[in-house]
Amino acid sequence: MRAATGLPIEAALLLVSNLSLLGAFVLLACYVRRPTAGNSAQPTAGNTSPCRLADYTLVAMGLFPTGCFFRMGYTEATFLLLGVAAMYGIQRRWPLPAVALIVGLATAMRAAGIALLAPLAIHIWHSYPTLAARVSRLLLWLPLACWGLAGFMTFQYVQFGDPLAFVHTQRHWRIRPALDLSDKLAALATWEPVRAVYDAASPAYWKAFDRHGTPWFSLAFANPIFLLAAVALLALGRWKRWITPAETWFGALMLLIPYLSRAHEMGMGSMGRFVAVVFPLYLVLGQILTRLPAAVAASLLAISAFYLAVYSALFAAGYLIF
Repeated sequence: MRAATGLPIEAALLLVSNLSLLGAFVLLACYVRRPTAGNSAQPTAGNTSPCRLADYTLVAMGLFPTGCFFRMGYTEATFLLLGVAAMYGIQRRWPLPAVALIVGLATAMRAAGIALLAPLAIHIWHSYPTLAARVSRLLLWLPLACWGLAGFMTFQYVQFGDPLAFVHTQRHWRIRPALDLSDKLAALATWEPVRAVYDAASPAYWKAFDRHGTPWFSLAFANPIFLLAAVALLALGRWKRWITPAETWFGALMLLIPYLSRAHEMGMGSMGRFVAVVFPLYLVLGQILTRLPAAVAASLLAISAFYLAVYSALFAAGYLIF
């Protein structure tokens, strides 16, 4: 983008992020308004129309508190666009090479893009009538859909002699020491990273990272809340059949990957950012908002917009927002 426009790097990054966000809005609107058989976007109760549902879904995404990162020079907006595009391609039954291309781009953008392999696998499984055809297509297309990550790993091997350099360098980016595997699994299983954020004796205590000391304005304080709320929304959405199994698997993996890999070391840091790109959550929020009285829905959206503004202002003022 910088080469094409001549803009400074910072401006080019902002342009890419905001254009990606615009594209994500357009594709998500199409995704919700053009339901197919079995697609979760189909309203299930009352007289809710696809257009009204799409409106609430888009507003929920646009005003989501940690959606502030969509407007910054980060990868969130571009990854969101690719995630929605992959699921839209599956919904519209695009050719498998096209969907695999998009999924591969997502894995190049973020390693967590491998979560899109789950909906792709479900789509392939239901697209062919025989077990042999299903297995052969899975063995072909799932590895090919990782082309972006594979290319990045190849680049790192050529440049640094380590295809997993992006993993190994994480040891330098942490707020507390890593545990051995058994201890880490025990900590994760008991939600220790969540509890540690509110434990004043822990290195992960939220006040260690927010000098203003106000919990209600602290993203470090809110990160575990975003994760737990996301888990609850996914469970509700699947229970109510507002989201499909493919959307549920994608959302669950997008939450599990950062939690299992970095939640302990980072003290739940950036979890709100990870939650923001899990777009099935907005499908669930859209369904909830359409079922609430207009005044209640507007109030909830106003609160969300308030926190979007708060996190944006804190970031602009130089406070640590992660």
